[in-house]
Amino acid sequence: MRNLTWSLLILVFAAAARAQNSSAAAGSAASSEKGATFYESFYGSASTLGQVYKLDSTVGYNFDRWFGMDGGLPVYFVNPSSSTTLAGYQSGTGIGNAYLDLNFSFNNPLLDYDATLEGTAPTGDKRLGLTTGRFTYDWNNHFQRSFFRLTPFANIGLANTVSDTPLFTRPFTTFGDVAHFEGGIRAGILPFVSVGASAYDIVPYGTQKIYSRFNPKAGTLFVGGRPNNPHFFQSAQETVGPAGLARDNGVSLWAAVGLGRFIQAKAGYTRSVPYNLNIFSFGLGFDIGRLINTVR
Repeated sequence: MRNLTWSLLILVFAAAARAQNSSAAAGSAASSEKGATFYESFYGSASTLGQVYKLDSTVGYNFDRWFGMDGGLPVYFVNPSSSTTLAGYQSGTGIGNAYLDLNFSFNNPLLDYDATLEGTAPTGDKRLGLTTGRFTYDWNNHFQRSFFRLTPFANIGLANTVSDTPLFTRPFTTFGDVAHFEGGIRAGILPFVSVGASAYDIVPYGTQKIYSRFNPKAGTLFVGGRPNNPHFFQSAQETVGPAGLARDNGVSLWAAVGLGRFIQAKAGYTRSVPYNLNIFSFGLGFDIGRLINTVR
């Protein structure tokens, strides 16, 4: 299955490269500005289990309106709640996995399409749950179409880890094959304010490994199925089991506000059904590259 997945990835990006030439001749609408990019973001999630914050510096380059690449190195700040702290869990700070993204965009009046292939290197601290200790990938395909102020969208992807999102910085990291799906809609309320809602589903297959960010204690727990305790990842630093161990689905709601041309703030809520968690999230993004280009 892994060989088939990688073969599909190669074929898709080869097709994307061919599509670049034909779409350039057709004069596609630009999806981003050509040149260097520099983006700084700080976001995090809070639940009854505690808080996980992420500071992410991303530097990249857009070669043209279709292709770009970027990379970065996140820093995590993990703070278990007082109840988990009393149980012996510890706060921790450390770097996560260094990553490299390859991006392809094809925007047209019928349907906008964006593909991102992300690869990560195990630069984080495995004991703190900031890495799986292995190289990972996440291939996501984003589709959207705008109707006046409404934009329905869908995400479909394959990965060997469950990636964090701005709406759910997870209290654990995972290693194991998954397919992930999301569908939702965004609405522009004002020129600088938007709201959105979506439903997501993570479908794992094969053996899964879960590394807790709240329990740095040594130890590996082997299970034959998904434990009855929805917060099983607190029981050991590493949990190994069948596919259902990483299964997740739920809904998200959010609002985003543009604070000028260079800053965006976002606040959201996610309900994870299998993990029985209510997650509140926030984020701030700074487009430093655009600011620098404007000042010049």
